[in-house]
Amino acid sequence: MLRRLCWVLSLGVVVCGLSGSAFAAFGTQDWWQDVQFGGSGIVGDSSQMVYDQFNVGSGTVRLALMAHGRYGQSPVSAVAPGIYYVETGKYGGTGYDKDYAKWNFGFYVAAPNVNQYLGVKLFYDFDPGENTGTLNYAWFIANFSSINDDGDPDSVKGEVENSWNLAMNFLSTGSTLYSNGVPIGGVVKSQSNSFNPNVNGEYTFKLEVFQVTAQYDDHNNLTGFSWGNSLGSIEMKVNAVPEPATLVGLASLGATGLGAVVLRRRKKARSRH
Repeated sequence: MLRRLCWVLSLGVVVCGLSGSAFAAFGTQDWWQDVQFGGSGIVGDSSQMVYDQFNVGSGTVRLALMAHGRYGQSPVSAVAPGIYYVETGKYGGTGYDKDYAKWNFGFYVAAPNVNQYLGVKLFYDFDPGENTGTLNYAWFIANFSSINDDGDPDSVKGEVENSWNLAMNFLSTGSTLYSNGVPIGGVVKSQSNSFNPNVNGEYTFKLEVFQVTAQYDDHNNLTGFSWGNSLGSIEMKVNAVPEPATLVGLASLGATGLGAVVLRRRKKARSRH
């Protein structure tokens, strides 16, 4: 019962189902204006993001994750660090995205001053159960210092960002992207189930950066990459529920009245033994 109570309310003093190393910081960072998740109007000065930054050599890598409503639909609430509540159901309408979820997940990686190849994995979850095991992931390898903004007002040099929906078809099929015969990205689907936007549940997302080593032949032609150690990561949980605003309202009461009720019930249960 207590575990279920934690899942529903995610009390600010008890963060349930989130590992201790899941996030480095939560809120609005001082570089938030660089983060647009590939669009306009997604991020503002009060946006609550999971984020981190760390040094690689003489450069800096910045990471960010955030759940948000699709095109202003389904308001998203963050009730505890790294935990979001979104509304269950399909986006609707008559467009190509009518069967998408009402919410998206945005990701951001920037390393404009890191002049070496980095490997990035974005893990995502189709299983609505809590703390599910192996996750699916999209991956790519890039030298971020060579990525230009191409005049795009919503991006800056040396970054990769976007906003995806779990119902997007490419996330459900394994694929590999090649450049001159060398794999540089793809999607690995490890979970056998598919995403259903009408199902209540908890979904895990993790953004992780790795060392990679470029491999060359005798003629100095790039032939592939080998993956090395993790350099840093962030993680968030997204809970899809019918009425997120109602649960967030309950959560604001939980740290006071409900917490006392749970404590009294536990003490009473002990007194029977």
